[in-house]
Amino acid sequence: MAYAKAHKAEMVDFETLLHVTREGMAKDDVLMHTRFKKRAYPMGKKIYEKRCSAIEPTDFMELGELKEALATELPCGLLDEERLQALALYLWHVKRRGDLGEVEGKVEVGEDEKCPVCGMFVYKYPKWARI
Repeated sequence: MAYAKAHKAEMVDFETLLHVTREGMAKDDVLMHTRFKKRAYPMGKKIYEKRCSAIEPTDFMELGELKEALATELPCGLLDEERLQALALYLWHVKRRGDLGEVEGKVEVGEDEKCPVCGMFVYKYPKWARI
């Protein structure tokens, strides 16, 4: 309470905080997707179509794993960081989107399963392992 008074902060309950946080994250997702659509996706598509041998983005369970493979195995040749990121985002968000049901080892979470660390019901957050 002393901190809240000293910094003119508002005290809220957990549900309110959770609601505000979710709204902020949703806005961030929309903003990032809009930015990716304008620059990263077109750049990634151009690189993929002109320089890459066959890459199957559904073979990877995480974006970081895909990006590491692009950097080390060089299926598209040597790329600088900006182009590597654009290609990885294009493959992950655009090329992979329609094939998610076929991913081997895809995480399936039941409604009664909780996070062993914090106790959160993870089924409520389907994008929890996304990034």
